[in-house]
Amino acid sequence: MEPLRYDTRSVIRLIASKSQSWSASVTQPKSEDLNPIDMRMTRLFSLAVRYASMSVKLCAILLLTIDAVAQPTPRDLTGTVTDRHHEPLAGAVVQVHDENTDSVISYITPRTGRYSFKRLSSDDDYTVVAIYRGYRSKSHNLSKFDSKTNPEIRLVIKMP
Repeated sequence: MEPLRYDTRSVIRLIASKSQSWSASVTQPKSEDLNPIDMRMTRLFSLAVRYASMSVKLCAILLLTIDAVAQPTPRDLTGTVTDRHHEPLAGAVVQVHDENTDSVISYITPRTGRYSFKRLSSDDDYTVVAIYRGYRSKSHNLSKFDSKTNPEIRLVIKMP
């Protein structure tokens, strides 16, 4: 059985609607029906419900904020594969190795030598390398601590 998953926004809407109905359900009795002590207790109870309602709403806002902060922003990796004379290499294979999952994504460059990897996780470290006709470029690391959202890495393959 799959675990239950809740959308944060729907949970916040539910909490807000419940807190409004709680505060709306507290009504003041007529003052002539109560003695002074009961009137004070009723006022205190009414204030307590209002403050509880506000604190529930505040918690809902904090949940929404935490949910927004916790989402990793994807990043796009682009670059060019060239030879030592800065000429683009068509047909080079660019590999991005995810250090976290140990998976590899490959891309074959067109005539321009450009490559692009979309929506890489900013929570993972990557190693990028290019291979062309048996020759390899130097490995480049893309760290999760790198603040660039769209890094560009030029890979140079030195062939004789």
